[in-house]
Amino acid sequence: MKSDQGMTRVEQAQDNFIQIQALVIITEKSFITLGKLLYECKEHGYWSDIGRESFQELTEEAGISYSLATRLTGIYEQFILLLGKTEQELLDIGVSKAIVLLPALRSGAVKEEFMEQARELTVRDLKIELGQKVTETDAQHFIVCKRCGEKLYGARWTRKEKG
Repeated sequence: MKSDQGMTRVEQAQDNFIQIQALVIITEKSFITLGKLLYECKEHGYWSDIGRESFQELTEEAGISYSLATRLTGIYEQFILLLGKTEQELLDIGVSKAIVLLPALRSGAVKEEFMEQARELTVRDLKIELGQKVTETDAQHFIVCKRCGEKLYGARWTRKEKG
């Protein structure tokens, strides 16, 4: 059946997915750029030049949590400045996985093999490889009920045994 736009449901779903993928790339690039700008603001003390009491005050006034701001600045500093990774290499890993790698990078515990694995592994599997705590209620581990669409955290699909 065709919709008002002349597309089938499957075509609409595919178009929707293509748009999602494109926006993810734009968003990831924006996070990298935001990390760079925040890093420069923090390192050069720009926050005080414009009358803020602290970098944290500036981030909160800008509408970003201090926690996320420090993660983004850390990603920029560790990956781009210290490791010399390109923006494309960072995009290949993804911001979510870069955040997972960040504590190990700061401590010097990340090996190049983890960087390679980060491109292929899920966030959950990367945490396991790094020895980080992963619980079944981890936001990355859930199933979606096929009838109502509700996310069930900590649940797994299992096959019924024929009996």
